[in-house]
Amino acid sequence: MAREFWGGHPLEFQDRVLRGVELYQHIWEEQGLSPLEYQLRVLDSVEAFCVHHEIDFPKFLEKGVFGCQSGVFLSAKGALSMVGKFLIQLTHSRDVRKTVLELLEPSARLISPKTVTRLVRVDEAEGIKTALVLQILDTSFQNRFPGYDAESWLGFLIRNAPNRLAVASFDEVECLCQVRDAREILEAVPRGIHPVKNPSGWSLHGEQLTRSTSFLDWLTSQGVRRQDLSDVPDHPVEVALVDVFCPVRKRIVIHAGSLTGAKCYLMRVQWSEGSSVPVETGVAHLIREVMGENGPSEMDRASELHEHLLAQYRQRLQFVYHRQDETISCNGEHLLRGVPAKILHKVLMSHTVTGRTNFEHREFRRDPDLHLDPVNPNLESRIRILSDRLEERLQGIRIAKSGRGRFELESKLMIEFSEE
Repeated sequence: MAREFWGGHPLEFQDRVLRGVELYQHIWEEQGLSPLEYQLRVLDSVEAFCVHHEIDFPKFLEKGVFGCQSGVFLSAKGALSMVGKFLIQLTHSRDVRKTVLELLEPSARLISPKTVTRLVRVDEAEGIKTALVLQILDTSFQNRFPGYDAESWLGFLIRNAPNRLAVASFDEVECLCQVRDAREILEAVPRGIHPVKNPSGWSLHGEQLTRSTSFLDWLTSQGVRRQDLSDVPDHPVEVALVDVFCPVRKRIVIHAGSLTGAKCYLMRVQWSEGSSVPVETGVAHLIREVMGENGPSEMDRASELHEHLLAQYRQRLQFVYHRQDETISCNGEHLLRGVPAKILHKVLMSHTVTGRTNFEHREFRRDPDLHLDPVNPNLESRIRILSDRLEERLQGIRIAKSGRGRFELESKLMIEFSEE
């Protein structure tokens, strides 16, 4: 599925388009920076991809993304490098969780240098600490970047970030304010919910979901001092009146009292002071992890899978469809002509653009470009010719029957396709 997902997310980088192995290597490298807009588009499409493939999105984030690196984006070596830069500051703190929040800003700059992610304030009452964390993606406030699901991504990152220093997660992380409006949130996945905008806010099936207000008025109602967020201008926003449950994602996607359509993200974080441990304890655990003394990690397994994926792509099959004589060549050598070539042309075009691997005979029977005889299309024999030729001439790719009237494209190598 990694190939299918990233196949739909080519990256324009330094006047080039990165696909396949080049893209995988770029994404994998820490400090291999990519444009913020690209990062946000990738994040915003993960849940839709999971929904399409019936994958539990929260569990995927927990295990497949953040779980590989103890709750953060940085590996143990990257996290230790970050800690080393602020070691004196860290040793002055006796609260690891607060220190983690203080390090959000410099660590976020490694991933997106122009993004503002900072600890705004920390209050304490009856042994419970409450912090506000601000994130601004568009410091010009000109709506240059798409929004993303901060509750899932930023919220999950913050909640589990202390795990990197062998400390329990934060007790509670809540997204108070997000950039996407109600329509963008509810329509973010296939078969999403479609709200209606009216003068007083957003509504759904006749029920009012939000009401219009100003950012400054909402801050006042939350007991947040204006000077704490002086870098965010006042602007019109929508405050949610009710919890909105998405039946497709099977979770609440808008919480009553939270803001939508804002120019920043604001997270509320809570933890108990009594459960903190000294910073040096967490640093020592991180050092042991870098040295491998804690045993194999999820990241080790991820590294193995990454190398396996790259190995599949280090050899390439370069197919070219020649329109003039309706033939296909591979790596410069003639492979097929006629209807079998046209079928492979359709299969490769669909696979390289969308990552698709499964096909049905009936879609080719109906294809006017193949010019099949409607009385005797003889499609099965053409597909058999295609399958036999691939098996005879090429290694690492084949056409395999996957059911009645169905076949599957199987490939262990990187496929490139073009037309002439």
